Amino acid sequence: MVHPVTDLTRNCYYLKGNNIFLAWMSPDLRRICTSGDLLTRACPASAEAVRLLLSVVGHAADLRALTRLRSVYIQPVDAAVGRIVVEHKEAAMHAVVLTKTGHVLRGDRVDYWTGMSTQAALRVDDVHAAGTSLLRHAG
Repeated sequence: MVHPVTDLTRNCYYLKGNNIFLAWMSPDLRRICTSGDLLTRACPASAEAVRLLLSVVGHAADLRALTRLRSVYIQPVDAAVGRIVVEHKEAAMHAVVLTKTGHVLRGDRVDYWTGMSTQAALRVDDVHAAGTSLLRHAG
């Protein structure tokens, strides 16, 4: 189920997993990543890795639960604007951490992980499969 919501001045499209909410900046990227046929056409060799990444992220209780998985690597990229990269195998999700109210979680480098780890919402800006951006296929 997809609901349009407003995140600051931009439209996002939410896709609810079991626990973590995924908001997509691009409805076309969301459509590619959630459609088996479109995903397979966009990245035939890495489609399963992208599906697995989305499943693992969507079924985690929060970001802290993701860090407990050995196969998942989360890297804070820019704490000032909440950017992170979540990697699993050859798939990577470039995302922004959102609060429960849908606002970008901002912070400084020192205490950012503490606040970020308990959040259960991400705005997906791009997904990479084997180093290739799926956002390019979406546009």
